[in-house]
Amino acid sequence: MLGKPLGKPDLVASKMRLYIFYEVPWQTKVRCIMAPVMGTTTEKVMAPAVADATKLGYEKLYRLLLEHSKKEIAKGLRVMTKEENFPVLVHCMHGKDRTGLLIMLLLLLCDIEPQAALLDYAQSEVELRTARDSKRFNLASHLTTDPVLASSSEVMQSTMDYMNQKYGSAAGYVKSIGITDIEVSHIRLNLMKEAATKDLLSRMEAS
Repeated sequence: MLGKPLGKPDLVASKMRLYIFYEVPWQTKVRCIMAPVMGTTTEKVMAPAVADATKLGYEKLYRLLLEHSKKEIAKGLRVMTKEENFPVLVHCMHGKDRTGLLIMLLLLLCDIEPQAALLDYAQSEVELRTARDSKRFNLASHLTTDPVLASSSEVMQSTMDYMNQKYGSAAGYVKSIGITDIEVSHIRLNLMKEAATKDLLSRMEAS
């Protein structure tokens, strides 16, 4: 049975789109503005630009999301704090960028080894290419190129390194966006179905 609809916390809300637009080169900005005149769409211009490290790249995108989608990330994490919300479907267009970032945080909060989180992220590219090649995609061709589907473990490793250097850890990052220790405890219990000592201590301190 599917869980009840919980709304859609979108990590790329309108404000975030402006940050992304600001970061791409001026030539890309001009192409976006001129897209209707040129008989194309902003999406067709931006999709390859976001995937291209010389224009933006996923490494920079994920850092932008961590810094400028904090409210949306916190909202998504809080869905995981309530047992009655499960099962929960986490998704985005490709299931690797916004989804990959949120899942990385959840895995690390649950003490999963970082290497396992990296492998999980990298597997997305394998699955996406397989789906494309077997014609199971219902996406426009500009959204299914190899660069757009890429999910290199090096990119997510760089994202983790950035987060760890600035916030200390995934736990430090979520605390900075307003997620409390007791909320982390609820997330861990809901996903792992067992209580660690620190989860019990968090509940005792909150009571």
